Amino acid sequence: WDLGDQLPIEAARKQLALPAWLGSRTYSDLKVLFALEYSGASSTSLRGMLQALGLEPEGRAHSGIDDCRNLARVVEWLISRGADLGHTHRAGEMLRGHR
Repeated sequence: WDLGDQLPIEAARKQLALPAWLGSRTYSDLKVLFALEYSGASSTSLRGMLQALGLEPEGRAHSGIDDCRNLARVVEWLISRGADLGHTHRAGEMLRGHR
């Protein structure tokens, strides 16, 4: 959602050009990757993913750097499980995950 919808809207509002590499709009949604790997999770919010893994959130919620660090902890878990971190979306189309 952030890359596919919100970023282009915000960039247009601020009259900023997006880098060409964002033009492909192909990306991986961490929430989808987590849901594919952890079928017992009741929520794919950042707090929900951490809770499902038995991890306490570190830092302040909605602080950019703290959220990034907490997301990295989820990614570390996915990597430790050998999860496929490949693309989940392309130009508004869901490639895999929840349909």
